[in-house]
Amino acid sequence: MGVGAHHHPRDIPARGIGRARVGGGGGGARLARGERDRHGERDPLVGHGRATIACAPVLERRETAAIRVWRAHPLVRFAVLGAALFALDRWRTATRAPAASGRDIVLSRDFVAGLRAGLWRERGREPGDAEFEARLAEHVRDEVLYRSALARGLDRGDGIIRRRLVQKETYLLEAEAEPGAPSEAALRSWYEAHRERYRTSARVDLEHRFFSVDRRGARASADASRSLSSGAPGDPFLRGERFEDATTAELAGVFGEAFAAAVEALPVGPWSGPIESALGQHLVRVTSRREGAVAPFEEARESVARAWREAERTRRVEAATRALLGGYRVVRE
Repeated sequence: MGVGAHHHPRDIPARGIGRARVGGGGGGARLARGERDRHGERDPLVGHGRATIACAPVLERRETAAIRVWRAHPLVRFAVLGAALFALDRWRTATRAPAASGRDIVLSRDFVAGLRAGLWRERGREPGDAEFEARLAEHVRDEVLYRSALARGLDRGDGIIRRRLVQKETYLLEAEAEPGAPSEAALRSWYEAHRERYRTSARVDLEHRFFSVDRRGARASADASRSLSSGAPGDPFLRGERFEDATTAELAGVFGEAFAAAVEALPVGPWSGPIESALGQHLVRVTSRREGAVAPFEEARESVARAWREAERTRRVEAATRALLGGYRVVRE
């Protein structure tokens, strides 16, 4: 009986493409749309158009053979996937922008955004299109001149450029050597190894009588000596007659180092002198002295942390510099 003959509808199993239902009319058959195969999965080949039932055995054989080959031969799968990836890569390469060459001046999105932000900070407002394009043109011009100078070798033999490059490389090494937060043990170890750094300065309270060289000339020293016994007053002093809680460094800043060193040796209580300063002669009486002491760790913690970071940064920079030096051979001729 021919395929186009009329008979009662019946189901004909078609392995691999689901179940195809034969129906009368039109001398043909329609593949059931959206039906599932015996495994319960929808077959992608079913329901996408018309087909005659005569095609079912052909499709069945072709698909079954293809699936067998695909499952049984991993090299086939590898080759197909490799070809697909190769084709994708060729397509991406063909559509990618050409790579920058030595004659290209690339203005990346990040650079352009940074340039615009810098111009905004400089102007205090959003730059106009003309301003921004002018700044871009200036950058391009500078870049061209810079490359031209390098091509001519103008960077060689120039001490200023050499020092600037050394400075920039040092800055980069220091930035890369920036240490993290120190541990408590590291800080305490540093503190114990450098305790004298955290000794507080001795402080004194004193009063003085001033005998000006500008006013008295050569008589200043003699007048001061007489005042030591008579108690005669001296001359006005701009910073006053009394100093409280003063360190040796602070006294040196006002009167000079020689005067400050002399005060350190004075006894507490009586008037002493005369002691010379850059301004004249002085009679001095130390009323109180407090010796320096090593600050406790908790009080010195911030200073210890700063010193530790500086020392660690220096150590790392020196190590990086030694590593760079290790890549070169010094030849003395």
